[in-house]
Amino acid sequence: MPPHPFHILLIFMASESISVTPSTPSEDKEYFLLSSASCIFMERFISATRVPKEEEEQEEEEEEKEEEEEEEEEEEEEEEEEEEEEEEEEEEEEEEEEEEEEEEEEEEEEEEEEGNGLERRSSKIQKVCHVTALPTDTKLITIVEM
Repeated sequence: MPPHPFHILLIFMASESISVTPSTPSEDKEYFLLSSASCIFMERFISATRVPKEEEEQEEEEEEKEEEEEEEEEEEEEEEEEEEEEEEEEEEEEEEEEEEEEEEEEEEEEEEEEGNGLERRSSKIQKVCHVTALPTDTKLITIVEM
């Protein structure tokens, strides 16, 4: 921490003064007693350059509040991102399910077309007596020769 301007001034004044009596700095005043004129000057200098403790505390509290607000905003942003990712994943899963359903429908249509084609092609030689749909998307075709 750089020295307070008061300390630099104090060293200069102490070197210029004949009688310097050091005393313990009080809570409000950070100086050595030199002479009454010097003390008055230094008190004015300190009060003009020094930030009151209340203001320092307020500034610290404001900084802490700002930091907390920033942290809360970051947490909210992270939660929003997670929610968006979850929504995207759900949408992707739904799309995949829809695609699978479409593929299954297409396969069923193709099988039906193939079955009809088989029936047409083999109608001269064979007759399709019964077509049974099984739950596994396969069909049991009973064929009898003519």
